[in-house]
Amino acid sequence: MQRYEIKVHKTAAKYLKALPANTRRRVRNKIDLLAEDPYDVNRLDIKPMEGEEGLWRLHIGSIRLIYEVHQQRLLVYILTVRHRGDVYKKRR
Repeated sequence: MQRYEIKVHKTAAKYLKALPANTRRRVRNKIDLLAEDPYDVNRLDIKPMEGEEGLWRLHIGSIRLIYEVHQQRLLVYILTVRHRGDVYKKRR
């Protein structure tokens, strides 16, 4: 199976860099799993976003990662990385 390319929005990348090292490592491990299969519900705690067609939510502890998949280009675009209390406020 081919791996997906991962692209991260600049504000999401900035938030990732500000995370504590151990949390950042956990998030990066999950991003690696996304590159293998962004729809793998057995290895990832993911759900489609309600009311946001084409967007997915990945749950990593108290961190939420919002992403979209471009199937034809084998691309996962990470739009947002935030604490669970903030991520959904930003989307509204």
